Amino acid sequence: MSKLKKLLIITPQDYRGYSNFRLHHIVSYFKKRCEDITVLYRYHIRKEKRTLLQSIGSLFLVNLLFERDDNLTLIRIDPLLNHKHSLGLGMLRITDPYTIGENKLKRFASWGLSLLGIFPDILITPSLLLTYLLKLRAKYDVIIGQGPWEMGLGCILKKLGRARLLVYDDRDYEPGFITTNRLRRYIVAKMERAMLKRADLVICIGNRLASLREAETGIKPVIIPNGVDYALFRGAQEKIPHPPTLFYMGYVNPWSGLDIVVEALPGIKRVIPAIRLLVAGHVDENYLALLLKRIRELNLEDNFRYLGRLEYHELINPLRESDIGLAISRPVELRRYAFPLKVIEYMAAGLPVVATSGTQAEEIVKRHNCGIGTEYRTDKIEYSLLGILTDRDIYRRLSMNAKKAAQDYDWENLLHKYSEIINKRI
Repeated sequence: MSKLKKLLIITPQDYRGYSNFRLHHIVSYFKKRCEDITVLYRYHIRKEKRTLLQSIGSLFLVNLLFERDDNLTLIRIDPLLNHKHSLGLGMLRITDPYTIGENKLKRFASWGLSLLGIFPDILITPSLLLTYLLKLRAKYDVIIGQGPWEMGLGCILKKLGRARLLVYDDRDYEPGFITTNRLRRYIVAKMERAMLKRADLVICIGNRLASLREAETGIKPVIIPNGVDYALFRGAQEKIPHPPTLFYMGYVNPWSGLDIVVEALPGIKRVIPAIRLLVAGHVDENYLALLLKRIRELNLEDNFRYLGRLEYHELINPLRESDIGLAISRPVELRRYAFPLKVIEYMAAGLPVVATSGTQAEEIVKRHNCGIGTEYRTDKIEYSLLGILTDRDIYRRLSMNAKKAAQDYDWENLLHKYSEIINKRI
């Protein structure tokens, strides 16, 4: 019998703004098994019609939005100094933070604006604490925190005796989100390590990130990877007639690697004229504009389609008319440790996966022999994709292995293990 009756999840991920994070699957699983579950999540500012006065005023307020659905309470917090992600880069019209170039003024300005971002960072924990004191004031069997600043509240509540068990759900290398300021990265990394050490239990998404945590803190995390709704995605194994197709789903932004895939397309097109690249997901508008511009320059308009942002169940249709899943992300720290949900979803749909060498994604496809790793170079990517698309025996073998391996990553089984580990520690 489960000892976990009352659960608080604190996360930087916008629960309502997106629909297919690890967070959503954790919430869905525990909602069916807890008497009461509360999710305190951070609001991500997107395009909004606000006057200048409203925008300035909102920076100095903690705005909350409550929802109640049976035993689930959702609290959206718009914390102090909250702002649009990559605001400074947008102000400086920097499309790709990894290649700012030789403009010293821009580099210095981006460094300065990124440094200012530490103030909103350190105000997240006080904003969360204020929300707890004013609106919650409850005791919990378990608090699950995602992210160092969110774990800050978890540590305070554990110290005050408001929780029996504090769990760090370690789903990303947080300093990797900071691309232009080493000092801010250092501060975030220091906070992250401190929170890992204060957790009663660390649950990590993959062996690469777990190895890093063990080296940083001496803690040996429990590894519970990201998964897939196998029953749903198995439906994409039944293909419909389509031209040879590459598919990418997820964030469409500078670390997605789509720009280098576009550069490889002309070479692939010379061998397979009907080749298509389909893309689905939420976008960095400036990056998408850059992609579309390059596609026009390379005369690839007939070979590319952006499908927009799709809901979880809507991914099945494009997967049914795709042949290879793309996980060719830029080999930066953030992506080296990431365990992309898309990789397991591609596998469940029967798609061989091509992933960047030296990443967790590559380790997954190599372990299950369901795809290949490639260097982050145009010629190597072209060679890898053509190697799978033009050899039916290789394709069939990789596809079969992908379908088989994905069954071990069903969310229900993974989260049952997650729940068991927590219950043993309460």
